[in-house]
Amino acid sequence: MNGNGSQLSPQEFRTCVMVMLDEGKYNQCNDSAQNQKLLSILSLSPKKLEKQENLDFVCRFLAHYSADISSKFDVDEFITYEVKELLISTIHLGELLEKCIATAEFLHEVSPDVLKRYGGGEFSGRVGKVGFECVFMGVAKNLDSILELDNPNDFMMGKIERFWSGDLANEVLGSGMNGNARISRTVPYGRNYFKPDS
Repeated sequence: MNGNGSQLSPQEFRTCVMVMLDEGKYNQCNDSAQNQKLLSILSLSPKKLEKQENLDFVCRFLAHYSADISSKFDVDEFITYEVKELLISTIHLGELLEKCIATAEFLHEVSPDVLKRYGGGEFSGRVGKVGFECVFMGVAKNLDSILELDNPNDFMMGKIERFWSGDLANEVLGSGMNGNARISRTVPYGRNYFKPDS
């Protein structure tokens, strides 16, 4: 890993920490990061895969699913802290990773481009943090309730279309706010927005 003397990316550093804490749990996380449906909706370039950004998204999922970000952390510190807590705790990591993969598989069924911006009847652009924090995390928190609906895919497409044309998406995307401030808005918003009764 990164043997050419260049600076470690945040995830490469996090990987070192994870391996030292519990290599078995690290392997569980890394295996989940190779899921083909997850890789498809993340749409990462080979360079980003080399930087372990697929594993970075899994770590972000674990952190955001487990806790709300604190103002005392920057984003990467928060993710590393929460992942470390999960690796040293008795919490069944496998259940969280299963939720991550189940969310990816459902969203892929809705559309492989589901995390990209939506407008004019089509998805476009690249997968950004806002799509992951609002859409992926919001659906993950409400997955069981969404799947109980008569037409979960239709529900999702309606929600996604309204989300990308709504005030929060445009405000966050154009604001230049820092990561902590953004996440403090996007993750809770998605959690509430994707409730079937909202």
